[in-house]
Amino acid sequence: MFRVGTLVCLRDASDDTEGIGTVVNVIPSDSRLDVFALYDVDFDWGIDTLHASELRPLYMGISSCDEKETLLVAHKKAFDIYIRGVRELANAAGVIAHTEFEFLHSRVRTARRFLAEIRKQLNDHAVKHGC
Repeated sequence: MFRVGTLVCLRDASDDTEGIGTVVNVIPSDSRLDVFALYDVDFDWGIDTLHASELRPLYMGISSCDEKETLLVAHKKAFDIYIRGVRELANAAGVIAHTEFEFLHSRVRTARRFLAEIRKQLNDHAVKHGC
């Protein structure tokens, strides 16, 4: 149902004002049926593992609010940068010098902070603007 990078919110969150997160991992079921898959979702408070029935997607391109649309696009870009950094860091582990690894790790931490800030702005906008 969801792919890595999908922006989602908790199904019981009212008006997208809380619980906005990004799917960071898909855990397929033993039966390989999508309806039984679990999703690791990165929220402001950390990563939670949830069933698809607990989530709903946040769609880009259908919002009547330009600011929200801008924040959604910025979130997608920030997430893509963060994921690329994490992959690069994982591939470099044990292969490059410690100082180079620390440099990459610092870049990933910065990308993570930026992603969290964009997500906070998106949450704050939803609370303030109600869209």
